[in-house]
Amino acid sequence: MGKKYQISNYLVIYLDILGQSQKIKGLKRIPANKVEDEIASRVLHDTADKVIRLRKSFDDIFSNMKKSTGILDGLSPDKRKQAESLKKHIFKRRGIADSYIITIPLYDKEWGLKRVFINIWAALGATCGTIIIMLADGSFMRGGIVKGWGTILPIDNNDEVYGLAVSQAVEYEEKIAQYPRIIIGKELWEDLCQIEKETQDEFIKKYVIDSKKFICKDNDGSYILDYLGEGTHSIETTVLPTMVKIAYENVIQEYKKLVDEMNYEQAGRHYLLRQYIESRLFLWNIEKSE
Repeated sequence: MGKKYQISNYLVIYLDILGQSQKIKGLKRIPANKVEDEIASRVLHDTADKVIRLRKSFDDIFSNMKKSTGILDGLSPDKRKQAESLKKHIFKRRGIADSYIITIPLYDKEWGLKRVFINIWAALGATCGTIIIMLADGSFMRGGIVKGWGTILPIDNNDEVYGLAVSQAVEYEEKIAQYPRIIIGKELWEDLCQIEKETQDEFIKKYVIDSKKFICKDNDGSYILDYLGEGTHSIETTVLPTMVKIAYENVIQEYKKLVDEMNYEQAGRHYLLRQYIESRLFLWNIEKSE
């Protein structure tokens, strides 16, 4: 039979930067002269730099989310002290070209569900902040966030998760997202709702409620990451209203460019993105553009 695989539940976040492959295809060969070298440098600064920014932004914000104490204000002093002890940097990640896969175990032998829900909250918040940072940088993203089973592959650093959760997260990005948004698996939402109703632990309930604030229902009935919603606005992260304003302006500019190019299919998708952002501008005291 060979090695026995251990199956566990994971939270999988799959993020993809759109439009990168088209830019990379412009480089047909290794630069042969100074002009080609300058062109290659510009392409790589416009692509590789964004991949680095995506990964670093998530890592930094995830760590900052763990340090944030605002969410703990509603807890008793004992529970607050306990929360501080649970702030452990737990996630694995790997990159594939311009995509980023983050996997977080939904089990913890030492602290059980307490640490699990801190990590879910921090991961959702970090993804929200990352999306805004990337939009402010002119980068548009799609993705999927899923709770499901997986197993660790016994190769390399023993940190690669294989299983249904990963494949579903990729499928959500490729087949369901359609326009720049992050699809949330229905199972994750339902699990959060169930735990909120059933748990008697005020600590867990607090993190579940605040995790749900990062999720909303889109017009087509899909659950999506509400990265400009109340959840992001209410926590201490690197996201500022000025950054949101720049992101909004970039979305408008891209939409107008696509219309001018008569690329109406892509323009329609970016219009849906614009509609979502405009529905949240009031939280950030930003006026809608005409």
